[in-house]
Amino acid sequence: MRSFLNPLLVIAAMALGTTLGSALPALAKVELKVTQGNVEPLPIAIPDFQGGLGPQISEIVTADLKRSGLFAPIDKAAFVEKITNPDAQPRFDDWKVINAQALVTGSVSKEADGRIRAQYRLWDIFGNQQMAGE
Repeated sequence: MRSFLNPLLVIAAMALGTTLGSALPALAKVELKVTQGNVEPLPIAIPDFQGGLGPQISEIVTADLKRSGLFAPIDKAAFVEKITNPDAQPRFDDWKVINAQALVTGSVSKEADGRIRAQYRLWDIFGNQQMAGE
């Protein structure tokens, strides 16, 4: 048993030495500066936008925000308030209940020349105020 184990240890040591030896020339001084901790995605509610293309545009916005990794879109089935006027101030308490920290409302319309016009408002749910949009 001992004679079988010794050659195996020698081979393992040689393989390890070869691996470490070939990695040594590539070693360099690496400095990491950590300035922020783990960022949790922001829970955001994105109801269907008003207008004919509204639902499709809101789905695109939802998918893009989710893919960014910075936002966690909330399932529409959880929404308490149904947005009928994207320009009106939302009932903030209805959005707090589902833990939304932000809300995006909007409308989409087609212009006479064929262009699509989209308007949005970004609401800070816990700040009870509009953050962006027109």
